[in-house]
Amino acid sequence: MERIVRQIPNGFTLANLFIGCLAIAYLFYDHLYITVVQSGGAVSNIDAEMPRVAMACYLVYAATALDFVDGFLARALKAQSAMGKQLDSLADLVTFGLVPGLMLYQLTARAYFQGSSAFSVPMLLFASAFLVTLAAAWRLARFNTEEQHGSGFTGLATPAMAGLVASLPMIAESGQAPFAAWLSDQRVVLGITVLLAFMMVSNIPLLGLKVKRFDLKAYPWQLGGMLSGWALLFSGIFVFGWAWATIPICFAWYLLLSLGHALFAGGE
Repeated sequence: MERIVRQIPNGFTLANLFIGCLAIAYLFYDHLYITVVQSGGAVSNIDAEMPRVAMACYLVYAATALDFVDGFLARALKAQSAMGKQLDSLADLVTFGLVPGLMLYQLTARAYFQGSSAFSVPMLLFASAFLVTLAAAWRLARFNTEEQHGSGFTGLATPAMAGLVASLPMIAESGQAPFAAWLSDQRVVLGITVLLAFMMVSNIPLLGLKVKRFDLKAYPWQLGGMLSGWALLFSGIFVFGWAWATIPICFAWYLLLSLGHALFAGGE
């Protein structure tokens, strides 16, 4: 019975991996295509439609919750193991590395598919999106080989990167101004890709939000960050109407909070 109990966290990790595979299936349920309507031999309308990306985005957030649960259960059941650590990284590479790379691939292609000249664009150019996948692999391998981990993060965590990326296709499809227009610019999408990849492999100290108890004196930055973050999330959605753009805005707030923590609290 004890052996079965100890495998429960690994079951959640495999569920995370399964969700990642399912997200890939949804991303390529239909291919990116251009509908060309011609009038008198001239192209009068070009429309690029993305596949069933919304479900893939929702699945990334579901996998993020599972990623938290499997770690919590491993600690609670005292079922942490070397195999579980490796399995978790392998699942994360698919769900939080490959899936975001494919999403950015779709966004990059969509940004280029604005005219008939898109047919001459080499596919390798879109493949720049997989920089985040390579960076995620590097980060996960580095994490597994580090002997000690502090309370914060060194570089951007892969689930956080995936959560941010998963919001971008939703913004693009919603047509929300001005954010959707920005995501139609190839330079913006490439810039986001390079920035996220760099942040994952960098040694930039970022604030960890895990606390052992609700104590503002002991965890002022962590609890302040969580409370202000939730306030920003709900006000962004229900008050300001930012919709999916609220997630990148909260992400920017988290980076500013981490910078303040590093400068004024010494990153401790």
